[in-house]
Amino acid sequence: MDAPDIKTPTVAFLDGDEMHDIYPRTFEIPSARRKAAIRPGDSVKVCAAGERFWLLVTSTAYCEIVGTVDNDLVRTEEHGLAYGDLVRVEPRHVIALECRGGVA
Repeated sequence: MDAPDIKTPTVAFLDGDEMHDIYPRTFEIPSARRKAAIRPGDSVKVCAAGERFWLLVTSTAYCEIVGTVDNDLVRTEEHGLAYGDLVRVEPRHVIALECRGGVA
């Protein structure tokens, strides 16, 4: 069986770490420690083309998180992503996360 294709969006994901550095009081993100603990089954929030959405994490590796888009999107024409698409992001793109046991 072939592995599913990982979508490459037509726009870059927002760099949450950079936004937090610029706006530390108003743009909160999970700590590096929490991001390092992300595992399959967790959900991470990312942003592309001004749209924030959740990915259900399917795998992780050093500096890489792979997951499926886990909600309906309204800006698909801008970023090329839709519900169920498999995408790859880096920890710096994570702006929120929910662990299987609750919000982290």
